[in-house]
Amino acid sequence: PGQAGRTYLEATLREGSAYCRAVTTVGVAFVEDVVTLASTAAARVLHETGDQPHRPAAASPGGGMPAPTTAPTSSQPPPQPAPPPAVVVLRGAVGDTTHGTLTVANRHPRARRVELTAPPLADETGAATGIVLEFDPARVTVPANGEHAVALSVALPADLVRAGATYRTTVNVAGGEQAQVAVAVVVSG
Repeated sequence: PGQAGRTYLEATLREGSAYCRAVTTVGVAFVEDVVTLASTAAARVLHETGDQPHRPAAASPGGGMPAPTTAPTSSQPPPQPAPPPAVVVLRGAVGDTTHGTLTVANRHPRARRVELTAPPLADETGAATGIVLEFDPARVTVPANGEHAVALSVALPADLVRAGATYRTTVNVAGGEQAQVAVAVVVSG
């Protein structure tokens, strides 16, 4: 009985270890597919519709999501690089507040809760300025196949910005689809 128990325990551990390795391999492949799919979908979520301060930039995943794929093999062509993130350009004078609009679209069959955040604007050297891009609203539930405009605004205080400079940040869109939108704030005199 003792030897049979040890043999059973060894076989169970060996099979359990093989099972864990197989599950890990499948899990890693799944995560790689999800990351690839999310990157592709995020690149389509938002795009620029203009560089004027009051024109909206649209967010649209463009329909259904493609089926997950396996990692490319030698018989499959390599994946195409993702397009660059959308860019929104806001323009304003020193001491003013500049405004814009970002339209978030939901092309899914159910409502999605979307949240927008952004780190403080950085100057041309990459140093943080403490200037924050404001969203109104910062969180919104977008109905199925619907859109919602989000107002953007940023104050340009004379003690933190200089005329002729461009300040940058990245809007992070979280919720139904993950996406990033580059924002450039061009300051005039």
